[in-house]
Amino acid sequence: MRWPEVRSLRLRLLLALLLPLAALVAMGVVIDYRTARTLIGASHDRALGSIAIGLAARVETDRDGDLAEHLGATARTVSRLADTDELRWLVLDGQGRRLSGDPRLAPLAQHDPDANPAFGDARLDGRPWRTATYAYDGPEGQATIVVAEALTKREHDARRMLLPTTATNLA
Repeated sequence: MRWPEVRSLRLRLLLALLLPLAALVAMGVVIDYRTARTLIGASHDRALGSIAIGLAARVETDRDGDLAEHLGATARTVSRLADTDELRWLVLDGQGRRLSGDPRLAPLAQHDPDANPAFGDARLDGRPWRTATYAYDGPEGQATIVVAEALTKREHDARRMLLPTTATNLA
């Protein structure tokens, strides 16, 4: 007669432990996802800043006056873009005139004197983008470079990190 009572007690104890454990796992997944997004965001920001600096280097070394033609190829080469990645850039001269790139980025050409490159968030075409603005001041003059990346790849990379992290936590 004791066996059914013990079994019922075991079941009650198991249920009592499973609910808090499930809540902890859910919290762990949320924390892991946010951590992944932060780490991936920092990595992508460094790459975005490097693209802006790479475009500035192209401004500095252009001697034949065909800068606009070379900036697109330079952006693709420096960023190692995949076909599905979305990247836009704008290069303004020292007077704020467009040398090359997407003119819709002009309002984002606000650089922070304390951070060069400076990073920010923007909405283009109704979607979120991450921007890097680099203020170039060199022997060839001044320029402002704005590079914008759609957040699609960042979100994809964060989701890709979530599955193995969650599986490890459950193991």
